[in-house]
Amino acid sequence: MFTVAESWLNDRSSNKNRGKVLSIYMIVLYGAMGVGMFFLNFSKPENFQPFILISVIMSAALIPILLTKRKPPNFKKSKSMSLKELYECSPLGTVSAVFYGTSQSALFTLLAVYAASMNFSIFEISLVTFLLAISGAVSQYPIGNLSDRYDRRLVIIYSTFGAALFAMFAIFSSSTMHLPGTLGSKFWFYIFLTLFAFCSLPMFSLILAHTNDFI
Repeated sequence: MFTVAESWLNDRSSNKNRGKVLSIYMIVLYGAMGVGMFFLNFSKPENFQPFILISVIMSAALIPILLTKRKPPNFKKSKSMSLKELYECSPLGTVSAVFYGTSQSALFTLLAVYAASMNFSIFEISLVTFLLAISGAVSQYPIGNLSDRYDRRLVIIYSTFGAALFAMFAIFSSSTMHLPGTLGSKFWFYIFLTLFAFCSLPMFSLILAHTNDFI
């Protein structure tokens, strides 16, 4: 589903507006993801009802695609591209995609586990994942707009440095969470995690737009 949606969006956009188009797509994606995190509070994760609800929502998501009157992209006959050819077209895009995929898959997979190990409640775990997704959604359009106006490579580099900085602050705040006073409160962990997501989550659309500029 993601591959089809992103293929359509890349076909309908140009190099001048691809960053904004993909950012709107990611706003919808991360916004829905953030709201969905609170479903954890309505039923125990080990029950089967949440999985039924997810399957119903996924099926409903296909309805707009089935009802659209727009024709699918008319892609020309394409040949397969090796990893070497992809790297030659966009070295930064290829390397960034590998590291982004590795780091973000670990983030979304292990963040809830990490929060549980810190004795967060179910509501606090859903709040942490909500803040992560919503912050990423909010930052998509302004950063995507910047990437259309300025060199995408610079936007990617600055976003990476910002994400690394706030990640270190988040790690420090979580390690001191047991200490008394404001330094050890969960508040600062929420703040730094939100700022980390603000810088890091738009990276996917930035990398995708940058790579498609050269393909």
